[in-house]
Amino acid sequence: VKTTKTLVEKAPGIFSPEQLLEFGKQSIAGVPLEALAATINKICSIALLSNATESENAVNVTEMNYVLLTEGDNVTIPLLESDDLWSNPLFNDSHDTVILVTGWTSNINGSNKAIDTIYKAYRARGGYNFVVIDTSDYVDTLYTWSAFNTNDLGVELANGPKDLIKYLPVE
Repeated sequence: VKTTKTLVEKAPGIFSPEQLLEFGKQSIAGVPLEALAATINKICSIALLSNATESENAVNVTEMNYVLLTEGDNVTIPLLESDDLWSNPLFNDSHDTVILVTGWTSNINGSNKAIDTIYKAYRARGGYNFVVIDTSDYVDTLYTWSAFNTNDLGVELANGPKDLIKYLPVE
């Protein structure tokens, strides 16, 4: 009777059949993936909040480039030389400009279906300069850890387009 009473009292804490099935599937991998991801996220969040850690891969803007995609050639220009991009003969100052910044798990090294698809859509519409900035070296890691570099990247990326006003009219 005592065992039955205890079981009934603890019933809300017992796994449902669906939870047991899901746990069984995840246990095949050794550790429930959600528990592992949650644990990693919690550890990273605690480390970030403690301000006792630094990014292992600090932003180095001298290694970053603009890539102006065109039908013929792609033009690569260092991020610190934004005036060279805006004044490049392949940059059409009568066109609107799209700047795509790669994010977590995307980059411009090799083929990138998402970037290619977006570029093709703008090219088909016509009238656009399409510029890509690859930040993957600084954010392509555990999502929480990539937060270290996000603010630094934002500051650095904002410096180039601010000079665009010298080449394009403000509307």
